[in-house]
Amino acid sequence: MTALNTALAWTLIHSFWIALGTWVLVNIFSAFFAKASSRRLIKIGSLLLFFAVVITALFREFSSPSEVSSLWYLDAESLTLYGSLSWLDQAKYWVGQYSGIISSIWIVGIVIGTTRYFYNRKALVKCETTAIHCSDSQIRRQLNRIRAALDIGRKVSVKVSALVDSPMTVGFIKPVIYFPIGLISGFSSAELETILRHELAHIKRHDYLINLFLVLLETLFFFNPIVLLLVRDLRREMEYVCDDEVLKEYDELAYTRALLKLQENSISYQVALAAQNNKSEFKNRVERMINPNKPKAGSKTGILVILFATLLISSAFVGTSPEPQPEPELVTEVPVVSFQETRQDTIKVKTRAELDGKLKEFGFKYLKGKVVMLNGNRVRFIEGKNNALKKADKMMEEIQQELVKDGILNEDKQKITLMFQYSDVLNGEASLGSQYEKYKGILNRYFPVYDSFATTRVFRYKK
Repeated sequence: MTALNTALAWTLIHSFWIALGTWVLVNIFSAFFAKASSRRLIKIGSLLLFFAVVITALFREFSSPSEVSSLWYLDAESLTLYGSLSWLDQAKYWVGQYSGIISSIWIVGIVIGTTRYFYNRKALVKCETTAIHCSDSQIRRQLNRIRAALDIGRKVSVKVSALVDSPMTVGFIKPVIYFPIGLISGFSSAELETILRHELAHIKRHDYLINLFLVLLETLFFFNPIVLLLVRDLRREMEYVCDDEVLKEYDELAYTRALLKLQENSISYQVALAAQNNKSEFKNRVERMINPNKPKAGSKTGILVILFATLLISSAFVGTSPEPQPEPELVTEVPVVSFQETRQDTIKVKTRAELDGKLKEFGFKYLKGKVVMLNGNRVRFIEGKNNALKKADKMMEEIQQELVKDGILNEDKQKITLMFQYSDVLNGEASLGSQYEKYKGILNRYFPVYDSFATTRVFRYKK
């Protein structure tokens, strides 16, 4: 289990509640704004905030991995984590154990999404290389007039391609509007102007870049339905804003007729930012233009979200009263019971698997009152945190090196047994001599007095 795998797994889990909070905020703020342009900005800002918070959570998890309060036992050689945990700690422990699988599934999904994106890019490149410039002078005049009216300084090209079935806009620095072959001749001058104004409205608002960001979110968070919902809502709002831009200058019926003609030539696939939605979205756009006073579903949803959030927050303070928390019992150690006196209180096991089976069968409450022997070594149960496992391994490695440096472990004395109890090295003066305080200091550095620790370790000389 690597720190990166654990950080990725926890970031994946955090992304759900972060997305839920983002969704609540979006609906609360959107309920107070009727204009699509305002809701578009709210949703863009919310998704940027979501992405920033997730990245922050990733770095935080990577720099300080989650700790799990747990009950673990020690034998003469090493530490073993075992779960007798609350449901929350069990969830943390489960994530830690399977973080490699979770992060691998996430990465595989990202690879699939990235592959799909580059496959679409390949289709787009083919469209770019086969398209021809539009030679219709009327289209050029209309384009330049609308571009000047919208104050777009960038040069915009119009091309015709047999690979598209509906107008679409591609590019940021040098944007290009693609029309299907034969579509221009089937539209009136006013209808063409509405379509051009819609596409130029996308260019004015840099929607191509925003769409790339949305593709990134869809690729990274393909598993998160709330993120996908937020992305879909923003794309719909982007279309609404461009529709409103068209309706500033043109009659809604003329624009609706143009959209109906486009629907008849609906696109069969998407490779970039296209003015094409599914049938239900198309219906919503038409109804929105014909009946602008119709109550919006978003407003109702926002009101419901506000009521839900208020109820949730209020319920958190109802029926709660602070209770004094008991001091955590850091060490649960079996009593010293003579093997000869109480054989019935001694449990012997030969393997760790057998010990785990006993723990699952009887539980800690039963075993903590017994003398448990693993291959002749008595087992002690200690409650602590799983980072103690890593600290103990690191401490033992340092002590091993210092024993060799100090000559305590050498070719003549190739083995030494040290007992660590709380913050002391028991019988250390006999084995360590004048270096006793040094090794006690190493133990205290890793496990201070208030950080309980107990084990016996056999160190062997390594040339």
